[in-house]
Amino acid sequence: MKRLIFVVSLFFTFTCASAAIGQDRSAASTPTLISSADALFDREHNLTGLADDLLKPSGLEWAKSSSGTLRIEVHSNARGSSAYNKKATTKRARVLAEYFVALGLDAERVEAVGMGEDYPIATNSTAAGRSQNARVVLTWSD
Repeated sequence: MKRLIFVVSLFFTFTCASAAIGQDRSAASTPTLISSADALFDREHNLTGLADDLLKPSGLEWAKSSSGTLRIEVHSNARGSSAYNKKATTKRARVLAEYFVALGLDAERVEAVGMGEDYPIATNSTAAGRSQNARVVLTWSD
């Protein structure tokens, strides 16, 4: 299994697969990036300039690989209706998928899923908790 090295910044946490939510991650060595959704998207669900700075290095590495898949999970906090949050996270996941395809990753190797508010990792009763829940999880597996 090829290991990718990710730049760790204030907005990103490098973690093993067990930290990601929403999918069975039996391969503990699968690299996963977790980011605050607020760092990557504006209010209109467009990628920010910071998103390009943070995502492009990994995206270009993934595009060079002849195998492997990228799973994109976008999560929300519980503000707004459940239906709105599902729709918004699905749109954001599609935007990210299109971004990685534009960098050269084959579309067949990208799975984009809007998770809505169904998998919180913190309380939704505080701003800090809501910020943790509104996140993007990128998992690359060979």
